[in-house]
Amino acid sequence: MWDKGDANKASVGFQKLTEQRLEMTEKLFLSMNKHEKGKYWAKIHPKLLLFYNFAVENQEKHPHLLTEMFTLQLKTKGILLNSTQRVKNQILNGENENLKKKHIEWLDEKEQLSLYYTLSKEELKEDGINLDSLEQASHDSEKELIKMSSEFAKAYEFPTTDFHKIKSILKPNEVAVEVVKLPKYDKILTDKLQYALIVAHPHKNHAELVLLENRNELETKYTKFYRTVITTKFTMTILIHSFGRN
Repeated sequence: MWDKGDANKASVGFQKLTEQRLEMTEKLFLSMNKHEKGKYWAKIHPKLLLFYNFAVENQEKHPHLLTEMFTLQLKTKGILLNSTQRVKNQILNGENENLKKKHIEWLDEKEQLSLYYTLSKEELKEDGINLDSLEQASHDSEKELIKMSSEFAKAYEFPTTDFHKIKSILKPNEVAVEVVKLPKYDKILTDKLQYALIVAHPHKNHAELVLLENRNELETKYTKFYRTVITTKFTMTILIHSFGRN
């Protein structure tokens, strides 16, 4: 639909696909280790970058796309940095045997579900597997674990912050900016990189876009200048404090 110039249908399609991918990612991540998460996310992330390119290209007629882009970036930018492994180790090495047992049962359920998610509907039916009931059992176990451990609840919870929540806490003279390193799309994602700054303003209904296409200058000349300024300021601060003491 995008290639055919039908941005309305393409927008609806992208929204559905994005929701499905995030939902599946949340389900699968629960039973994955850090390495497995990285490999899986490497496959999913380019699909999100495709949507980002669509949003940038069509944002003038469809400003809501930038708002969706802002929220999606919020939800996914730290997706590989959560503390699930730490909490898992904390529970399994702890002294609460009931919590430990329930956590092991839940992990087994998640691993089983991860396998079943790879099967087609026909294969599930042929093997007599009721995916809905297995998912419900896993959800019930998860609810018990959340009641038993506040650390578990925090670690396994995907971010729910969105554009509107961020906008509501901004002061009149503040903005929130999400920075996306975005490869340009030309039938495929190319090696030509740009930076998309998606901005939330307290008085604007939709996010706004600042597109920086001088990626090479940003990552060389301007980065070097910025580091020099930071280092010089830091050095001057030390000297001022030193003279102040003397």
